[in-house]
Order: sequence, then structure tokens, then C-alpha cells
Amino acid sequence: MPAYLGITAAPIGWILDALASATLIYAAIIGMKAIGLPAMKAHMLKEDFMKSAFTKDDA
Repeated sequence: MPAYLGITAAPIGWILDALASATLIYAAIIGMKAIGLPAMKAHMLKEDFMKSAFTKDDA
């Protein structure tokens, strides 16, 4: 932070650091959800297939 801000430089720096950290964390969460969603869908489809393949349906 510039020296001319004096004592206010530290709090401004903390706020900007918190905003940058929150943005990166939020982007990481969105990325993990984007990766995890197709994997979860595939797992659920496989589970449904296994249930339907190995259950007898005498209807």
C-alpha cells in the first residue's frame, strides 16, 4: 500500500485481501461443483442400473 495513506493503509489492505481471498474461494467452490456434478450423476445412474438389473420384477 502507498505510504501516503499512513495508518489507514493497513485496514484498506486487509479489506482488499479479504475480497481477493473470498473471490478465489468462491471460484474454487464453483469449480469443484462443476467437476463433481457429472461424477455424481454418473454414480446415480450406475446405482439405478444396478438396482434395475438385479431385482426381479414379476409384474
